[in-house]
This record gives sequence, C-alpha cells and structure tokens, in this order.
Amino acid sequence: MNKLVLLPVALCFTTSCIREDLSTCPPLQIDVVVKDKNYANVTDADGYEMPKDESLPFKDFVSTLYYRICDVNTGAVIKEQTSIQVTGEAKTFPIELPVELPFGQYALTVWGNLPTERPVGELTDCVDLYVGAAQASDIYVATDTINYSMLQSHFTSELERTKGKLLVLAEQLPDSVNHAQYTVRDVYSSVTSFLSYQKPVTLSFEVPWQNQSPLLSSVLLAPSSQGGKSGMHMSFVHRNESIKEVWQPEDITLSMKRNKLTIVRYVYQKQPDVFDIYVLVDDTWEKVHGMNVD
Repeated sequence: MNKLVLLPVALCFTTSCIREDLSTCPPLQIDVVVKDKNYANVTDADGYEMPKDESLPFKDFVSTLYYRICDVNTGAVIKEQTSIQVTGEAKTFPIELPVELPFGQYALTVWGNLPTERPVGELTDCVDLYVGAAQASDIYVATDTINYSMLQSHFTSELERTKGKLLVLAEQLPDSVNHAQYTVRDVYSSVTSFLSYQKPVTLSFEVPWQNQSPLLSSVLLAPSSQGGKSGMHMSFVHRNESIKEVWQPEDITLSMKRNKLTIVRYVYQKQPDVFDIYVLVDDTWEKVHGMNVD
C-alpha cells in the first residue's frame, strides 16, 4: 500500500506541478548571455581590430533582442517579444515567464541585433544577412530546447555571432587614387536560427579613399560557401569628370568564417607597378601568389 500511495506523489514532483497544491514550484528562469563577445582570432589581428572588454554590459554587444518560446509538443507560442531595446548595466538578459507555466519541453529562439521585428518563417526562422540594415548589423542567434521540471528550472542560453568580419588594408597607393572597388564572391546570404547557412551570393563594395592608410574597408560577411573559399576582385581607381585610371591587383582567394576576422593587405610597389598581397594567417602575414597563400 505504501508504494501505491507514494508513487503518484513522486510523479507529481518530477513530471508536473499543480500550483494550487505546491506553492514551492520553481518558476522557469532563462538568462540570455553573449557567448561571442570578441572575434575568436582577435588577439592575432595585429592591432587592426581591438578586443572589447568582455566585462562590459550585455547592451554593449547586443542592443536589441527578439525571442520566442514555444511548446515543443503542441507548437503553441508561449511568449514572443519583438524589438526589445536592451538597457542597463547587466551582463545577462533575463527572460520572464508566467509563474503558472507548467513543466514540459519548450523551444527557445533568440535573435540579437535583428534589423527587423521578427525573422522570416514561423517554423524555420531565417534572416537575410545583407538586405537593408542587415548588412551592417552584427547579428546573433541562440536556439535551445528547454526541459523544464521540478529538478531543473534555471537555464542559460548563449548568443552566437552569425558573421565574420573582412578587413581590407591598403598601403603605398598612388596619390591619385580616390576610390576602391571590390567584389567578394561565394559568401552565404542567409542563416537559420540553427546557424545553417544558405544561398551563396556575390557582393560588391565601393569605398572612397582619402589616404587613410592602412585601413581601407571593414565589412561584416557570412562564411564562404564554396568549400570554405571565396574569390575577391579588387580595383583601385582615380576618377574625376574626365578621366578614370585603374590599378588592378590579381584576384585572390580568401576564407570567411563565422566569428573570425579575415584580413587582407595590399601593398603597392611603384616599381615594377605591382601589388604585393598578404593575408593574415594566425598572427603571421602570408604572401599571396596566384590565388594561393605561401
């Protein structure tokens, strides 16, 4: 008889909670944190990208949030918040949920620095990484399955960066150069909430040049799509109303990766009118020859 009496009570504590009877039921608590505060190789960046103090508040890394919590079994949306402006000095962002929420399995999706109110698609969240304000947004995402029970009620969800950053450096350019134009081929154009990348794209950029050597351009890019490689075509231009001169280095291959810096350096040699091209590999400048890195 004792077993028959105790078993249902034990199940009540491990699988469900009748809050009218159990005033000590722990409410579900979720703390969102930023995992990728600095690029993974920022210490090798030769001073061109300065590390951020990782003790800074949450808002210094992610300023806006979107999140949604769904019941895994039914698909019902338990709570959704769009375009939350993050304020204050806290290093985490707490998600508040109804105290009467029953124990169960829940799916959590969080986007940071999203330039729109919500991602595309109700079931397969996806973000276009270069449409409108998304191009300049350092977009973060986290996806977790939460098993909320009497034994576990406090969870942490880690936001990961979706893009890497390309830094383009130029040195010793001819004085008459006033523009740079470059194209990066075969980088992904969209990402799902599970960090699955889709749809390769070619992107072009034009940058005014005013002898601000060596940094020419800094742009956020998704990972390379073709076996982890992207092609890059660069032109340095002198342009006015009546004339256009072009200095054109050889095309190179580079590798864009999520949460990593890729740094390319062009050094013009007046004699014999060529460019030496380097890519920073670990903490060493490696010279590029014929689309290959030495």
